[in-house]
Amino acid sequence: MGLNSSQIMVLNWLYNFHKKGETASYKGTIEHFGEVLKIADPMNVIKSLYDMGFISINMSNLTASLTKSGIQHYESLKRNN
Repeated sequence: MGLNSSQIMVLNWLYNFHKKGETASYKGTIEHFGEVLKIADPMNVIKSLYDMGFISINMSNLTASLTKSGIQHYESLKRNN
């Protein structure tokens, strides 16, 4: 399954939180998140990763984390690079 650069960037961002043992949260708007990470359509990127089962989203406190599948896929990408 090929991911585009925006999806990989978000996976990397979430993976860094995972390595620290934290869940990711963003205090700004989704548009600001896109600007910070230089992603043109952040909502679609996040939704696509969610639909693929790579991330989970806690809607009560708006945090996101990588799923086991997301961690495995990201680590596979790192090994293949």
